[in-house]
Amino acid sequence: MDVRDFGGLDNQNAPADFGLKRLTVADNIDITRSGKIASRKGRKRLTSTNIDAACHVGNVILYQSGANLHVLSGVGDDVVVQNNLNAANWLCAATDGTSIVWSNGIDTGVIHGAANATLGIPAPDVPVASQIFGTMPSGRYLYTVTWTRSDGLESGAKLSGQIDVTSGGIMIANAPAYPGEGYAINLYLSSANGEVLYFAGSFPEGYPIRYTNNTIDLQVQLETQFCDIPPAFSSVCIYKGRAYYMHGNVVWAPRPYSYGLVDYSADFFALSGDGLLMVDVADGMFVADANATYFLAGNDAQDFVMREVLPYGAIHGTAVRGGDNNKPHGKVTWASSRGAIAGFDGGSVKNLTEGVFHYGSSNTGCGVLRHDNGQSHFVVSLLDEQVPYNARRISILAHIESPIPAVIVAMPTGELLGGDMIAPVLEILANGG
Repeated sequence: MDVRDFGGLDNQNAPADFGLKRLTVADNIDITRSGKIASRKGRKRLTSTNIDAACHVGNVILYQSGANLHVLSGVGDDVVVQNNLNAANWLCAATDGTSIVWSNGIDTGVIHGAANATLGIPAPDVPVASQIFGTMPSGRYLYTVTWTRSDGLESGAKLSGQIDVTSGGIMIANAPAYPGEGYAINLYLSSANGEVLYFAGSFPEGYPIRYTNNTIDLQVQLETQFCDIPPAFSSVCIYKGRAYYMHGNVVWAPRPYSYGLVDYSADFFALSGDGLLMVDVADGMFVADANATYFLAGNDAQDFVMREVLPYGAIHGTAVRGGDNNKPHGKVTWASSRGAIAGFDGGSVKNLTEGVFHYGSSNTGCGVLRHDNGQSHFVVSLLDEQVPYNARRISILAHIESPIPAVIVAMPTGELLGGDMIAPVLEILANGG
């Protein structure tokens, strides 16, 4: 069914032009596939906590209340996984089915079950080394250090220090403060007058950090130099085993299967303006800034081919995937100032509401899929939006104030459902899944 034949909400045309075919206001209703108007079901309150930011990821809702980060399940289980957060008004997150990586634009983390951990380990500063006696060949050496956590996760390493060795050994007397229990510091050294760094030993807290061997045992090369933790990000997706973090106009790709380790000397690509959206399908990713939407075709950051697919951008935070459990099923949907957009495998896109319903401009929002009676409803709540509702031009409907959270509900076939008010996302998910 073409959206122009469907009796949904229309804020782009005068009521005299569409008559009884569409609605100027649709308050708390759904419209079925057969064209019938139905009241939305009652909602179950899952929490009365004040919510500053929220996003839907996997089968849970992630939300921030004050300085606390909560994970809320559909059955109402509410767990605080992190406190002492900075104030924020939006969240973004992605999951691989086991872990959730998240950011509020200032803080970051990775959630496993009911516990949050830091997203990677910050690379330690390079300490000062001094000479001691030993059997190292005389020469100029490069050195640096990394952290290793008890679970085996290793940090990146910063630029190398340099020391001239004439007495056969080196020692670090003032190591950086250990970041916690169970951490060890790893020393990496080059050969005499060499440029490649190799593992020279691991030292738990309280043990002297020194090397006095003849360097023949230096065999395992350092692989994480110039790597560090990811920046705080505005959008994230996990595509073919690799996370992608949008920060400003740059998308950073950490090491494969290592969400907290970014090589800042490589593995990034830039947009012309600050990024607003990033979501993956089976064979690539859609990304958008304020001016355009692009498709990145390929398997990895090293071989992406970018092409423009829309001459306008997207609204931050509104992307959702088709199917269950937030997994790609060939289709993604997001909101733009020009309407609801569907993106498909291969990079094809369709504006589901062009010429009938536009969201207008907004800095950020939140999108979810609501499954109800065999239909999938795309539900969007926008922050500080300016939507040109026809209803605001009708005196009898002057009680509708601005701003109102704007909602467009689109079925997978591209048909349009009406609605100009939305219950809180938490309540909608409790009702519709």
